[in-house]
Amino acid sequence: MGFRTILPIAVGVRAYPIWKYVLINLVACFIWAMLVATIGFQISHYLHLFWAKMLPYHQDIYIVIAVILCIVFFRVLYTVLKWWCKHHQH
Repeated sequence: MGFRTILPIAVGVRAYPIWKYVLINLVACFIWAMLVATIGFQISHYLHLFWAKMLPYHQDIYIVIAVILCIVFFRVLYTVLKWWCKHHQH
């Protein structure tokens, strides 16, 4: 990914002709776009497969998420109340 930044600097330092710079930059843009799009499509595909396999268990997943959120909520509440009591003692 850093080539998109380094390449124009390197070409400018070497004083390439403008047509060579444009050609190299177009090729680099194409490679970068294809790489990013391919990775994005693959990640999207695997997430789709993952969620398709998890769909039959959605009720269980909701319960687990609710329990985790309750634990986090009460832990944060406990920490805030503990801090508040410590700083507001008479």
